[in-house]
Amino acid sequence: MGNLISCRASITTGGKLVLSDGTIQEFDPPISVAELMLEHPQQFVIDVNSLTTACGTKVTPLPADCMLDPGKVYAIVPMTRGKVSSDDARRVLSTARSMLQSQSMPLLTRNSLFPGNCATGDEEVIEKEKATKADWSTEVFEQPEYLSREFSIKGWKPSLRTIEEKVLARKVPHWLC
Repeated sequence: MGNLISCRASITTGGKLVLSDGTIQEFDPPISVAELMLEHPQQFVIDVNSLTTACGTKVTPLPADCMLDPGKVYAIVPMTRGKVSSDDARRVLSTARSMLQSQSMPLLTRNSLFPGNCATGDEEVIEKEKATKADWSTEVFEQPEYLSREFSIKGWKPSLRTIEEKVLARKVPHWLC
């Protein structure tokens, strides 16, 4: 019939990353999940599309050796035992959905993920972000449950008594009766 040429540019420069505090960052394509987990300790990376398709089930974190695809949206979620509060999940999901639905990204911050790659003018901005991030993380997320329970668990002690065996009377087969 004919050929169709799109008016929009199909070049994807990188993917988007929704942090646990709701901010959005853009990353360049050659980045792995392990690098993000080193940058954000006690947090794991999930694909936002898996959140929308798997309603009511547990989310599966991406493996550390997985490379992030350009053009996709990922979220960083804190590692907590138990259930995530509905407010936290709603905040991350609403930010990710609004980013997916909008064509322009006015909320997008173009900060580099690694401070070593930044120009000298961005160092003050990064220091301010780290200070606010530290204040925010202690207010919203308390100490994880598995760390607080670590000292209260009693160790298992084996019972060292002798095992007594019962002697059972042997049954006579029915064909001998």
